[in-house]
Amino acid sequence: MEQDPYDLPIEELNPAHPDLFAARKAARIFTRLREEDPVHFHEGDQFGPYWSITKYEDIQFVDRNHEIFSSDILNGGMSLGGRPIEGEPNPMTHLPMFIM
Repeated sequence: MEQDPYDLPIEELNPAHPDLFAARKAARIFTRLREEDPVHFHEGDQFGPYWSITKYEDIQFVDRNHEIFSSDILNGGMSLGGRPIEGEPNPMTHLPMFIM
């Protein structure tokens, strides 16, 4: 990723794009997000839309209130692969987090 994150509209910033880390440009994106949009919503990429929380105090709040900010698909969260769950999930295969 050669483009400077300050040249893009803020809504186009995708802080999870792997090229940012390969090009060692992720720090500038996170700096801009902390300055201008610390609770940033990205419309989506290969895994769908997501929120980025970039300030320490906000991250702490989300972490302490995991009931409110759950990524469990049963609470409206997501799962890789995007398959909907029908009925009760199998407790042996369903983990209450998006990285399942």
